[in-house]
Amino acid sequence: MTTRYLIRHGETEFNTRGIYQGQADGPLTPAGEAPARALASRIAGFDTANSLYSSDLTRAYRTAEFVATPNHHQIVTDPGLRERNHGIFQGKVKQEVSTQYPDVWAKYQSGDPDYAIPEGESLRQFLDRTCEVMTRIADAHEGEGVTAVSHGGTLGVFAKHVLGLETSMNTPTSESLRQRVPWQTMATGEHWSTKHPGIRAVNDRLVDLIRAHPSRKRVNWAGRRVQGLAWICPRRG
Repeated sequence: MTTRYLIRHGETEFNTRGIYQGQADGPLTPAGEAPARALASRIAGFDTANSLYSSDLTRAYRTAEFVATPNHHQIVTDPGLRERNHGIFQGKVKQEVSTQYPDVWAKYQSGDPDYAIPEGESLRQFLDRTCEVMTRIADAHEGEGVTAVSHGGTLGVFAKHVLGLETSMNTPTSESLRQRVPWQTMATGEHWSTKHPGIRAVNDRLVDLIRAHPSRKRVNWAGRRVQGLAWICPRRG
């Protein structure tokens, strides 16, 4: 059985300034470094492969450096783990984008999964890229535990995929997913590349998501309260 430990990067200066980050880069804040350092001891307690995967964007790579177990992990960068490319929005203050690009903003807010921001990528392209890299990493480490550091959007779009939700950014749990993927969230999953995965828990409050979608048989709750942990495994039955 293959287990993946997925981690979101730490808080950045762009985050604190309300700037669209996407695939632009910004350094971690001291507040973003601290929980990354704290997470290192938890990762060290798991039996994981020597390869620790990371998005090649600086904020993720720096988080991976803090998380990696000395004399064990070697960081392997993979651009497939990057955040969504937000094109012309990147580097812009979020509150100003709607006035600078009103037509683009309206199309972006429509939730159309096939709409690509100019110079960026659509939600569907983003999801396809995310699923490809998750599958590739899983297949390369079958029977092992493997750690990867990525981004909130990347983990969020994949979580919606696992839940069987539409790719649209306006699905009911979009905001809930963002709220429940805090800095340095760690998620674990088994066989994400096969057997239609289901989610058992995301952070401490994923139970809120299943209450919002009680008909989702692919979701199996363990009822655990483990800070920052999500257990994701194949659907049973």
